[in-house]
Amino acid sequence: MDDGLAAAHPRLQLTLSHVWPWGLVTIADPDALDPPSGEGPVTADGHWVVLHVAHEPDGGDEREAHVHVEVRETAPPRTARRVLYDHVLRTPRGVVAIGDSEQPVLVPTHPERTAVRVSVRPGDVPDRLGEVWVELGPDPYAEG
Repeated sequence: MDDGLAAAHPRLQLTLSHVWPWGLVTIADPDALDPPSGEGPVTADGHWVVLHVAHEPDGGDEREAHVHVEVRETAPPRTARRVLYDHVLRTPRGVVAIGDSEQPVLVPTHPERTAVRVSVRPGDVPDRLGEVWVELGPDPYAEG
């Protein structure tokens, strides 16, 4: 029975908790070539989103970072979190690989283009993200 709330809830939720040796979490079509490079908490182009998260410093303690992923059928609702990135990613196969080169997780998304919103808690320091939210939804600019 449809209680009218289905559109407000994600169709898929998962959390990737990992010690990221290089501090990079990538989001892209599995066949995308050459991720962008850059500084800051998020580097992106139309094919890739790269998150710069807390990682194991040279000779230091391991720091686990958590990436919460939600795939939605509709645009994500407003959030009180601080939005670091909100744009569209090319997803020709309707799937993205999220993770690093050693441990990517394939996540079903939307065909052709997927909206990606990356956010953190308001008080978090963006250059050492320990917890980040990634919301994937339909392209808000698609005709339809």
